[in-house]
Amino acid sequence: MLVCDVQLFEPHAARWWGDLAQMDRAEFEKRAADLVAPEGRLAALRRAAATADYG
Repeated sequence: MLVCDVQLFEPHAARWWGDLAQMDRAEFEKRAADLVAPEGRLAALRRAAATADYG
């Protein structure tokens, strides 16, 4: 949760993703780049999940 902030934390997540879908192209590209960059939020989430101990 600390990695993704409001992107995955309800009750804020649905609104955040909805706002992302509605914003103008330039702002969308900026926000999307933050998510998918090699060191972006989704990469950090993937690293956290890969190192988690579920056992």
